[in-house]
Amino acid sequence: MDRLLSELITILNKEIELHEELLLYLQRDRELLVSLCVDDIFENNKKKETCTIKVKMLEESKLLLVDRLSKHYAIPYRELTLSKILSLVEDPYRTSLDTIRSKLIALMKNIKETNQGNSLILQDSLCYFKRSLDFLHCASSASPTYVDNGKIKDPKRFGSLLSKEI
Repeated sequence: MDRLLSELITILNKEIELHEELLLYLQRDRELLVSLCVDDIFENNKKKETCTIKVKMLEESKLLLVDRLSKHYAIPYRELTLSKILSLVEDPYRTSLDTIRSKLIALMKNIKETNQGNSLILQDSLCYFKRSLDFLHCASSASPTYVDNGKIKDPKRFGSLLSKEI
């Protein structure tokens, strides 16, 4: 039993390291999105993907270990959460697992907030891009077009980037 709990602690500590690494890549994303370094964004995405694959592999190991712990405690696999394990084990495992649990919760919260911030940057960028395309389309349009309400756009409101005179 001690060996299983020690293995779990080791896996969870590795998981913390990988999530900290992922958080750094997400924070780097923000810098790259703002500075529009496309090649660096692609490179950072590759690093995030590699980190995510490592997390998934570690998750598989953790699930196998939790399965063995669930058999030991005679608790259904799906019900054996980290909180439940904390209630079943004694010190020093309880203290270690509680510390790990707190770190993981804080990390996940930070990752979620960073992801949401990056998402807003991407949404704003996409909106500006669409507006620029709309402007270019309207400015170069030779004939009137219809707006969402079915009316013809006022041609006086929109200029033309190209001279129509020869």
